[in-house]
Amino acid sequence: MNYPCDQSLHRHGYTDRCPELRWSEERRRYLCAMASEAQGGAYMRAVQRMGKGCCAPSSPWREQVRERG
Repeated sequence: MNYPCDQSLHRHGYTDRCPELRWSEERRRYLCAMASEAQGGAYMRAVQRMGKGCCAPSSPWREQVRERG
């Protein structure tokens, strides 16, 4: 969250926190609004490798995810 991705930088310029990240109480994690868009969402998910890495269900870090307001 402290280092917005290239797509966020292109859309919003530099910001301290990405304005595209939205907290999902239901899923207990942040979700990228750009990844949910009808146009470009699939591209965004691919370039950010969403569904891989630290958000994997087996990651112990996942238990520490919380809303940071």
